[in-house]
Amino acid sequence: RIDIKSSPDRSQKRSACQMIAVKTAEKTWKIAVGNEDYFYHHPVVDMHLPIQQITCLTKYRGYKVECSGSTFSARIPGRGMEVFELRL
Repeated sequence: RIDIKSSPDRSQKRSACQMIAVKTAEKTWKIAVGNEDYFYHHPVVDMHLPIQQITCLTKYRGYKVECSGSTFSARIPGRGMEVFELRL
């Protein structure tokens, strides 16, 4: 869990999903969500600000990321990771 108020937060507190958030520019973030389990997880990440644009960098071009307001979610493969680029 990231406790800095301006940083993102994930919904599943006891999940095997880990998150790394890097602020790359003003209102731009790269978020890596990893999964330590052997099966898929579907965590919800709250950015605390409305998401203007989101792209999954590790999926095919045109992949639709579930996004609503300040939250997004995606299917994270077992023992794998997905990386997202967001503009708030």
